[in-house]
Amino acid sequence: ARLAREEAFLPAVAEVAEQLTALEPRAWSLPELDGRLARTLARRLGIDPPASATVDRAVGDTGAAAPFLGAFGALDTAGTVAVIGHGDGRTTGVLLHLDGPVPGAARLTTLLAGGTPVHYPAVLRARGQLTPAGEPVPMGVPPGSAMHQRGAVEVLGLLGARCGECGTIATPPSTHPTCPGCGGTKLETVPLARTGAVHTFVVNRTMPPPFEAPLPLVVVDLDDGARLMVQAVGDGGDLRIGARVRLVLRRYAAERGAPVYGYKAVVEEAR
Repeated sequence: ARLAREEAFLPAVAEVAEQLTALEPRAWSLPELDGRLARTLARRLGIDPPASATVDRAVGDTGAAAPFLGAFGALDTAGTVAVIGHGDGRTTGVLLHLDGPVPGAARLTTLLAGGTPVHYPAVLRARGQLTPAGEPVPMGVPPGSAMHQRGAVEVLGLLGARCGECGTIATPPSTHPTCPGCGGTKLETVPLARTGAVHTFVVNRTMPPPFEAPLPLVVVDLDDGARLMVQAVGDGGDLRIGARVRLVLRRYAAERGAPVYGYKAVVEEAR
């Protein structure tokens, strides 16, 4: 970040700005990297605070759009406005000469202040770049293969493989031909404990079909020593590391009209 500021951004933008200062612009609109560099550059050049600074305070980082949004707010008075853009290793300066105020330019600050905060996925949907997929993405279940059916027994039966040498329990059994703890091959299929504690968790805010967000995933240290990753019931708001949970059988998704089941973690109330 420091290299980008000191060796790329500031020298390049400053060089263009110094050439434009001879034309005595009435207002400036400069690019941004972190919400502060435009004002820092203005102080170094001895020019007025850039109009783009108001945009950053109003709506945050707007990337390459910052100098243009800032310029709009400076078009409310006759005179010259300097606009500098920076990106892809290039810096460009443009002078706008105004014989009079541009109608509506003064309203920009008001419009920005009255905006509605949105998440990035909402912006992509508004642009038409993120659209519903329609049919769920085929995920191979059901009917699935013989390997899937064997795996379904392990999942629905909540089974693990206990090592006869060191006692380590691996899950699921079919993916561990040897013990991950000691490398032993004497493995016994055993039912897993239904209770444990949260080791860690994450809440997914975007998920592909047929799953729906928010979708919390939990890594649980079961009371028998096994470690298992499962979904959690709810939106994840009650999860915390160390919380006691129990595993319950729930529907994970509907795949091509058929339900897919698995175990989910439910936070137990403190006693």
